[in-house]
Amino acid sequence: MEKEIFTVDGFAQREVVLKKSRFIGLAWPITSKAEAERDLAESKLLFPGATHYVYAYALGAAGELVRFSDDGEPGGTAGKPVLTVIRLQELTNTLVVVIRYFGGILLGAPGLVRAYSQAAREVLAASGSKRLLLSSRARLTLSYHLWEPVRYQLEKLGAKIENIDYQSEVKVCFVLPQANLQAAQKLLAEYMVPLKVEAEQKYL
Repeated sequence: MEKEIFTVDGFAQREVVLKKSRFIGLAWPITSKAEAERDLAESKLLFPGATHYVYAYALGAAGELVRFSDDGEPGGTAGKPVLTVIRLQELTNTLVVVIRYFGGILLGAPGLVRAYSQAAREVLAASGSKRLLLSSRARLTLSYHLWEPVRYQLEKLGAKIENIDYQSEVKVCFVLPQANLQAAQKLLAEYMVPLKVEAEQKYL
């Protein structure tokens, strides 16, 4: 049986204050390094002028792709503790950013580890978690009169439409849980609509 894996259930934000320093934790579900970089950039727009933008993320079925940054804090006191919290909660496809506004009082290494870890724990608790499904991207081309009934059936199977191009026919790109791929192929065969499935699979 395939091991279940989990990510956060959506964006969340929480704040911890320690000796006048503000530690603002943000969490996002992500599916790629590019998404992590986009959300990190967004955090800097949301909270400009902060002293540090510490982050950590894990990607992949086993959380095997990881990145973290202390962003100027003493080595090992910020990014790695945040990553440790993500791993202890057995999450993947998850980004946590902890933004610090310095309050004028030095915390020392133990205090920094405690503050960054607490901010990460609290924002992950706020976000909750959801199970990730192994999915495939697929494409199909069909007549206009078939599209709405086909769309209804595909969405019942958990398909998420990514793009629709209305030309002489309807061209559709969507992602579908791997477990429902065979049912989708059978459905489309009944409508005599060919389905092109991309080889790459991903967790969504």
